[in-house]
Amino acid sequence: MKKMIFLSVFLYSIAFSVNVTFHVNSSTVDGVVDSTSGVDLRGTVTQWGAGSNMVSDGGDYWSLTVALEPGDYQYKYGAQIKNEDGTISDYWENDIPGANYVGDNRTLTVGSSDMMVDLDYLGSGPDGAGSYTP
Repeated sequence: MKKMIFLSVFLYSIAFSVNVTFHVNSSTVDGVVDSTSGVDLRGTVTQWGAGSNMVSDGGDYWSLTVALEPGDYQYKYGAQIKNEDGTISDYWENDIPGANYVGDNRTLTVGSSDMMVDLDYLGSGPDGAGSYTP
């Protein structure tokens, strides 16, 4: 009986997850444009830990699709930047050298269907104040 209840709860949670695609542009900070660097997603979507590595879409664009249940989430990005001595430094986006992070955490409300989050700019914060303007 316990196995049936667990299985029912598990299947229910899977059935109501939706795919959410995050996109971020790293042109606003130095050192995050090639395979020697990286960007990850952090927040209530990942229990605030690193490890949800985004995929380079080429140049300074990164993306990641995750399955989330409908609800409200908070998130930020992290960055891994190669130093001149070859070591890698790991940063929260508000701590990246040269970042212009303004505001608190980014917020997201997930509904009942798959969605794409508007393009974020790494190191700029939720209001986009630090985003690149040509």
